[in-house]
Amino acid sequence: MSTPVGTVTGTGAPSLGAVALSGAAEPVVHQLVSAVSSSAELAALDLHQQLSLLTAASEPWRHPDTRRRSRVPVVLAQALGREWPSRIHAGLSDRPGDPVAPHQLPHLAEEVRAVLDGDRARRDEFVAEVVRLLGEGQPR
Repeated sequence: MSTPVGTVTGTGAPSLGAVALSGAAEPVVHQLVSAVSSSAELAALDLHQQLSLLTAASEPWRHPDTRRRSRVPVVLAQALGREWPSRIHAGLSDRPGDPVAPHQLPHLAEEVRAVLDGDRARRDEFVAEVVRLLGEGQPR
């Protein structure tokens, strides 16, 4: 049985993957949104919270025409764990809210892609942490 385009198997919720790619600088955003949209942690939230978190996860990593910074790269670096900043020199501190330097975004995307494509338990742990961290920044 085929899945209708734009839905996530098992949830029936529309996928925001196409929305994510429309303004995203990093292709990994689509993969991230897909993983978040199918997580048990997201399913446990009410619809308004689900949409807010999916919107946050699909935010472009770069805003070339403005000085505004996306918090998604910082959330992803934190979700990857403390070992991530030590692997990439100069530009990322352990303090929440510190920006990930633009030159680090490709490395971050590679790390995120590796986790999402890798071991199921590590992937689930990572996605749960992303949902938690994104949720901390959302109004209730």
